[in-house]
Amino acid sequence: MTTYTEKNIKQFPFTNLIHSTPQIYHDHTFWEITIILTGQARNVMRDAPKNILSRGDVIVLRPNDCHYIRPLSKSQEYTHRDIYISIEKFKNACNTLDSFLYKELESAKNPPTFHLDEMELLNLNNHFNYFLTSNKKNANMDSFHTALICYLLGLYIKNNSFSNRNMPSWLVTFLSELHKPEVFTQRISEIIKLTHYSHSYICSQFKYYMQKTLNDYLLELRMNYAASLLSSPNISVFEVAMQLGYTAPTNFIAAFKKYFNISPKQWQTNEKHKI
Repeated sequence: MTTYTEKNIKQFPFTNLIHSTPQIYHDHTFWEITIILTGQARNVMRDAPKNILSRGDVIVLRPNDCHYIRPLSKSQEYTHRDIYISIEKFKNACNTLDSFLYKELESAKNPPTFHLDEMELLNLNNHFNYFLTSNKKNANMDSFHTALICYLLGLYIKNNSFSNRNMPSWLVTFLSELHKPEVFTQRISEIIKLTHYSHSYICSQFKYYMQKTLNDYLLELRMNYAASLLSSPNISVFEVAMQLGYTAPTNFIAAFKKYFNISPKQWQTNEKHKI
């Protein structure tokens, strides 16, 4: 097993992009946050479940986590971003947000994971690209890096703000199912059938625990999924509309434009110049 120290990341001390590079088992003397940008990859750890990670998925790796990340197969490609943070800086960033956060992340049974929506992913990726233009550390770059780490940790808190222990078990299960594309692209009447509760009860409980309506939550899932699909130049707007369950593409285009303030076609064109 290899241990990576700060000497190993001297060329890119803040962040680096990794393209389909098979890794060997290793750990670190620092914290590492990994974000999947394109494709899918597998995070493998000894004595832990294998994580299959897709675009927007984030995994927080502790200094002593022994792992490797590899493509799902030799023929598949992926890109992930590694973000490097010293133990002291990470602890300070956690304490800025929540005095219990560092202990929560450090003592978790497995590396904590969460998901970025499409806008969060694009914004963060653009900001972190700034560090690849220079490999020289200075106070301004370090401060900007710390601010981005705090923002990332804030997104982790947002993703975990309604913990499983506070939610009824049926809602935890329902949310887990709801994040599957084959589920959230269905009509709401079909989605409700996943539970044994009435439409009105589900909607009221969902609003209470999630602080947003089920309809708004579904719209968010669908639009971010659409944006992810449109990152490929080989799919048409019509095909995306059909995959999301829209019978009329014009309704999908109107919903997408209202949500993102840009048409699906314009989004797809812009994506060609990203990542």
